Amino acid sequence: MSRNGFPVSTIDITHMPQWQIESLIRNLVSENHMLEVEKQKLQSEKDELENKAENDYWLNCANAELAAERDDAIECSENHRLEAKRISKNAIMRGKTYQSEAEQLRNQKDALVKAADKVAQAASHVDLPPALGSAVRELKSEADRARN
Repeated sequence: MSRNGFPVSTIDITHMPQWQIESLIRNLVSENHMLEVEKQKLQSEKDELENKAENDYWLNCANAELAAERDDAIECSENHRLEAKRISKNAIMRGKTYQSEAEQLRNQKDALVKAADKVAQAASHVDLPPALGSAVRELKSEADRARN
């Protein structure tokens, strides 16, 4: 049984063929790597969004200062304040969306790390062929890196 593509219970690999265990390990390592890449991508997008919001803020401040020098300074200032508020509100909403997506990715990464730990633990109780033992160690190493 799985949820969102992740195993819900422990997988007993003791009776699995070697190719199936190796495939499972490769899939877990690959999925973990893809999640890390996606996490970094989301962090970059979040940083860009925060940078743009700050730049928009300073641009709006400069525009508001120029408008204050004109006869219709009150009207322009109000318009710019509303525009800055709208931009800020949009940036906050996008930031919340990115935070939610990042939290989902963290949860998926944690599930993968737990699955990798279970595979490594189960593998430690079995005499594995060298290639499979190496794959399990690689999976464990990936899980340790993901945990940090």
